[in-house]
Amino acid sequence: KEKLVVLYKTTVHRVRNLVKVAASKKEIVIPFVDKLSFFWGVFLLTVSEYLICQTPRLLSFFYPMNLIPACIIRYFMYAPQKWQYFLLDFCYYANAFLIFHIFLYPASPLLFEICFMFANGPLLIAIALWKNSLVLHDIDKMTSVILHGFAPVVTYALRWKIPAAVGSRYFPLGVVAVPERMQLRTIWVALLMYLIWQLCYYLKVAEIDRKALERDPELQNSERWLASRLAEGTFLYKLYNLRGHSPRFQTLMFMLTQLAYTFGCLIPTYLLYRFRWLHATTLLVIGGTCVWNGAGYYQLWIANKRQAHEKKAAAAAAAAANISPAT
Repeated sequence: KEKLVVLYKTTVHRVRNLVKVAASKKEIVIPFVDKLSFFWGVFLLTVSEYLICQTPRLLSFFYPMNLIPACIIRYFMYAPQKWQYFLLDFCYYANAFLIFHIFLYPASPLLFEICFMFANGPLLIAIALWKNSLVLHDIDKMTSVILHGFAPVVTYALRWKIPAAVGSRYFPLGVVAVPERMQLRTIWVALLMYLIWQLCYYLKVAEIDRKALERDPELQNSERWLASRLAEGTFLYKLYNLRGHSPRFQTLMFMLTQLAYTFGCLIPTYLLYRFRWLHATTLLVIGGTCVWNGAGYYQLWIANKRQAHEKKAAAAAAAAANISPAT
């Protein structure tokens, strides 16, 4: 009996050692896309910081060089999942509007004011509202951060980092006409530019592609995504379902709620344009929430990995403990 007990303990000890060795030698394969996204994220942050501090004019070139490829990659990621209608959202329109202003019509002070309102209003607030996360290895999350966060940084550099005399005398690429004060009437012009996008969006989604969306419920767009996530009994849920689950009516309600959100976000941009310290503080606070969300994501990811590893180790130990002396 003593020999059998010794043999059993020796066998269990050897099995546990083999399990530990196998676990230590197990290779963790990191996808190339994740590595590339991480490299791109670090490169983007470091180069952007350098350009803001040293040559802010070049930030206007660096901005579309990163934004356009990110949007193209997102299309090829979203199309197989039937998410391509997300690329019609206002954030893409606002970024395209800023690129148009910088490179095609930089001499208009009014266009800069509109771009400033779009970037530091709806786009910037969307980072906190939609809980964008700075997750460097996730190319989709990094694209969301670029879409909502890069334009505010570019308009900050154009507003405060480039001398006013440069923009008033000539308009080389990367420099725009920046007025000293924003006119209050600009908010109504900005709202008109927003309504143009909203009208085009409605015609595309609710009229031109209405039958295609009705035939395929798996096709996702912003209002479908939002309507499917509204909790029953809430004000927005009741508002969206006043006429039942009517896609056209839900599109209309989505447009009205987004119009109210946009108008509310445009108003405080007047103060951001006047006070540099307020503009910088707002960027830091919203950027901090993005980093904070990313930290929470990584903490949760590490905790899940640790929990999965502990479960595997416990299962291996239990399997080793159940080995009989006969085996």
